Amino acid sequence: MHSPIGRIKKILSGLEKYASDLAKDYDLDSLSGPQGKIIYFLSENEDKTIFIKDIEKHFNISKSVASKLIQRMNKNGFVEILSKENDKRYKKIILTPLARSKIPALTSFHDELISTAFKGISTEDFIKCENTFETIAKNLNMKEDKNV
Repeated sequence: MHSPIGRIKKILSGLEKYASDLAKDYDLDSLSGPQGKIIYFLSENEDKTIFIKDIEKHFNISKSVASKLIQRMNKNGFVEILSKENDKRYKKIILTPLARSKIPALTSFHDELISTAFKGISTEDFIKCENTFETIAKNLNMKEDKNV
């Protein structure tokens, strides 16, 4: 019997390759990875105040990784970093006009990726799969976040 972990890794690797190739079709080469995910996350949560700590939690990444990623996005012109007036330790993250201009392409990219990846999978099977991954995450003591 093949290792289920190996199979999951192979599927994830295939998904990442497909996403990278698809991103080229949408002229989003540099945004197929974490930067694009963060822009999409920020656009979906523009009604909320988002801090670096929220990005750490949502994407289950370390403070160091989140900070470096946000700094790179700031350098690339996708986000602004604003210190909270009463506590400079909190850095509010907001999208720039450049990032907002990418949202329609990111949304189309995301929709096509999802529709391709889950084509032929019933809602019932999708829910079973989602529940299975949630159980694996709990078994590994990972924080559960259904929005990832």
